[in-house]
Amino acid sequence: MSRALRIGRCIYCLTSQGPLSREHIIPSGLSGSWVLQAASCKACRDVTSAFEGHVLGEVFSHARSGLRLRSCHGKVATYTLQVDREGKFAEIQVPVTGYPAVILFPTFASPAYLDGREYSGGIEVNGQWTIQVSGQSAETVAKAHGTKSLRFTANFRGHSYPRLIAKVAYGVAVADLGLDGIEEAYVLPAILGRSNDIGRWLGCDGQAHIINPQYLHGVRMAVVNGEIISRVRLFAQFGAPEYMVVVGRIRQGAQPGKFSVPKLHP
Repeated sequence: MSRALRIGRCIYCLTSQGPLSREHIIPSGLSGSWVLQAASCKACRDVTSAFEGHVLGEVFSHARSGLRLRSCHGKVATYTLQVDREGKFAEIQVPVTGYPAVILFPTFASPAYLDGREYSGGIEVNGQWTIQVSGQSAETVAKAHGTKSLRFTANFRGHSYPRLIAKVAYGVAVADLGLDGIEEAYVLPAILGRSNDIGRWLGCDGQAHIINPQYLHGVRMAVVNGEIISRVRLFAQFGAPEYMVVVGRIRQGAQPGKFSVPKLHP
C-alpha cells in the first residue's frame, strides 16, 4: 500500500515556490511506494533525477526487468551478455526471463565523520558484492552457451550511487522528523552535487541490521547523541550490502515519529 505525506516545501532548497512535485523516498523504479507530496522544486528535481536515472537505468536495469519492477520504458525482450570464447569475450543476446540478473554493489569505508580518519574528499571503495536477483544461475547460462566464464560489468558514473543512497536516507529523516525537525542536513550538499564530501557522511560498517526477508528494500533511522543516523539496504531480500548514512543533526525538541509515519522497515 502506498503512503503519502504532504511537505509543501522543497526538501532540498526549502523553497515553497511552485510547482512542487512529489518525491519517492525509495525510487518509484524500485517499487518504492512511500511518497513525500509537494516536496521537490524543478531545479532540485533535475539534479536528483539525473543521478537516480543513471542508477536505475544502467546499474539496476537487469534486476528491475528480472523482478518486473516499475518502468516508464517499454518491456525489454533480451539483454546482452558477454561470454568467454577461447579467451576472448563475445556478446550474445539472452532472453530477459533467463538472463542471470546480477548487481555489482560497491562497498565503502565507514563514514569518515564517525571514525575520525583523515579525509580529503570523495568516497573510498573497499570492496564489491555480487548479488543475483533473478533469472537462471550464471553456471546454467554459461553451460547452455558452451562457455565456462561470463563477464558482468557495471558503470557507476561519478558518485551517483552513494548520492542515491544518501537521498533515500534523507527522505526517511524528513518523513519521520518533519522538515523542521532537522537542524542541519549534513548530506544535502553532496546530494545536490555542491560538495565532494559524500564519504564523510556515508559508508559501510560491515553490519546488517535490516534482515527481514519479507521486504525487498529496508531502511532504519535512529537518533544518536543528537545526530540522525540512517541505514539503507536496497535489495535486502537478496543479501545486498547495507549502508550507513549520517544524515544530519536533529533540532532540539524534535521527536522521531512526529508524523506517525510507519517505518519503511519491519
